[in-house]
Amino acid sequence: MPPGYGMWVPGGVEHAASVLHAGEISVVVFAPDACPIRWTEPTGIAVGPLLRELFAHLARTGPADPSRPHAEALLFALLTPLPTHDIHVSMPSDPQIRVIAEQLVADPADPRELAVWAHQVNAGVRTLSRLFRAETGLSFTRWRTKVRVRAAIRLLAEGTTVHATARAVGYRKPSAFIDAFRRATGQTPGTYAPVEGAAPAPGTRADTGGDIGTGSGAGSGTGPGLRTGTQRKFPTARAGEPADSAHG
Repeated sequence: MPPGYGMWVPGGVEHAASVLHAGEISVVVFAPDACPIRWTEPTGIAVGPLLRELFAHLARTGPADPSRPHAEALLFALLTPLPTHDIHVSMPSDPQIRVIAEQLVADPADPRELAVWAHQVNAGVRTLSRLFRAETGLSFTRWRTKVRVRAAIRLLAEGTTVHATARAVGYRKPSAFIDAFRRATGQTPGTYAPVEGAAPAPGTRADTGGDIGTGSGAGSGTGPGLRTGTQRKFPTARAGEPADSAHG
């Protein structure tokens, strides 16, 4: 979760997290009977300057502060779901293109175009093109781009540089990779790269009320303390050390 963004997780949804960026994650847990949000699936949100200030204000004030009801109501009103950028890759079932799809998933950098694949599987280019659209809903080129972007996200999260990732998933020019990545995810590859010194640390949560996790920049963070729930901070964990958790 990059800085400036958050994730709403409904109550009862078990979820896990890995620490990739140095800094802290502020988690707000809402009591179900005091929360007007009724989203039923994990949902991304943008945490702009006003929301961030509201979190900070609520952290500084006590439950009896007369400004809290207004601040909480404004915070709920500002929570707006972001459009999803799902990198789901549909695998075709037709044997003529299934073998192509499996080889590209195994090696996203494979440079062979559809005409070369057609020769190797003894099929016509038009036939393969039609099958890809019918079974995946995408052209061969767009489907391959999704495969490459999905593979790139994993490499970036592991600490591979943008330049090395671009070459590993089949792009000769980093600029072409960055452009394709931005079109697919709405963000630049650098957003997914961990800060030097941070290490992935798995953790699991199963909350009874809805909660929001918000990413902060390196060495900083906001601590929301809502009347409607509790808040915890997740500092960067060492390798093999489980992330902390909070339960509503």
